[in-house]
Amino acid sequence: MKESNKKLLTTLSFIFGAIFIGVAVFYGTYYFFINKSQSSYSTKVKTEIGSINKINESSYVFTKGQTIDVNKIESSLSDSIASLQTSHSNLKNLVVTSKYSKDHTNLILGLENNILMYKQILSIVRNPKNPDLANSLVNLQKNRDDCMNYYALVSIKDIEITLPNESLEFLNNTVAYTQKQIRQNTDAQIVSSQNHDFLLSFNEISTRFSQIKKDYMNSVINSRTSLKGFDNLLNELNTTETALAKIKTDLSALAIPKDAVLVYESFGKVLDEYDTYIQNLKYSIKTEQLTSISGLPANESLDKLYNAPKEQIKVVESTYRSFAKLFNEFEDKTV
Repeated sequence: MKESNKKLLTTLSFIFGAIFIGVAVFYGTYYFFINKSQSSYSTKVKTEIGSINKINESSYVFTKGQTIDVNKIESSLSDSIASLQTSHSNLKNLVVTSKYSKDHTNLILGLENNILMYKQILSIVRNPKNPDLANSLVNLQKNRDDCMNYYALVSIKDIEITLPNESLEFLNNTVAYTQKQIRQNTDAQIVSSQNHDFLLSFNEISTRFSQIKKDYMNSVINSRTSLKGFDNLLNELNTTETALAKIKTDLSALAIPKDAVLVYESFGKVLDEYDTYIQNLKYSIKTEQLTSISGLPANESLDKLYNAPKEQIKVVESTYRSFAKLFNEFEDKTV
């Protein structure tokens, strides 16, 4: 019986010993591969994070004093984005252990916002007149904040990732550049609106003038053989004079944007010159009426009598051509 118990104990000891050794080998092997896997992961992540940090640190080349170097951004920032996208692809393909699963997710999310941040800057620089620039600025600032927050949550075996001062300075300068561009765009929109409003009102006024502007010398000649003489012509000139005065009044009531000052002044000069022409013509006609009472004046005398309005209508036409050139240039910029 004693011998049998002894054999049983020996057998049980052997079995338990074998189980213990098996378990020890299993866990030893398991932790060996886990540690090896974690070490391999850490090494590869360290390489990618080093590359990311290097790219962000090199962003100082895109700053220019208190602003940004637009030309350099347009030509080179896409290379930085491509390098970050390569790191993103490499990180996505890594086998991640459960220990670093959450850190790895935060690293990926931080890097994605890092990439979006630079893409947003490139878009802003390439489309500075974009009417949606204010939203682009909001997105840029959100990408920056999210990137920093996600990077701060990464803790992988003494490996640190953050946005360096060089990158933050680049971002702050971009924010200032974008804010300035938004103000300029707003001012430009206001000016454009003012120019359009002026153009609409001015077109109506200038059209009215075109309808009354004419050389009356043929009417003068025809009136000499008319039964009513110069009465109808003088009435027409009085009507023109009244219409011209109304045009001047309406013109003076317009709000004049800065871009339209030369057009406004040029047209005002046309109106003044035409007013002078009407006054000269009326004077010449009335003088002819008075002199004809004592007999029909000689042709030579009549020609001299109308020298002033004849010369004045030339001035009107010359002034009008100068105005028309300025107006067409303004209209082309505005429409």
